[in-house]
Amino acid sequence: MRMGTVLRGSRLLAAVFLTMGVLAACGDDDGGGPVGPQPVDLSGTYVLQSISVGGQPVDGTIGELVLTATTYTVTIDWPDVFPQEDVNDNGTYQAFDDGTWSQNSATGQPDVQGTWTLVGNTFTVSIVGIVETENVWLRQ
Repeated sequence: MRMGTVLRGSRLLAAVFLTMGVLAACGDDDGGGPVGPQPVDLSGTYVLQSISVGGQPVDGTIGELVLTATTYTVTIDWPDVFPQEDVNDNGTYQAFDDGTWSQNSATGQPDVQGTWTLVGNTFTVSIVGIVETENVWLRQ
């Protein structure tokens, strides 16, 4: 009889572990599935530190970027030797915690996508398009 008690106890223990395993696998899943990238609020005023176009730095460029939670206003004054019109633009942007960036101009400038990082007060946006542009800004 003792052997029968041990077997019943083993079955009971196995059933308890199986139930615990099933419950652990379920966790506290809300059924919503994986959560995608979340928006990041980068609000602040930034001063242009450097800019490169096509991998080449453009010296003498000055600019300012103002971000709210969803909008941007940017001015970039190119040096006279650079064949580009100054930038005065505003619109909406989205920055996500996976480092992706997109901006939609309200003034007819091209809509762009790219990546961003913020390390300390240094904010970098790399734009992918016809020519890759990297803007490095300092948060004020």
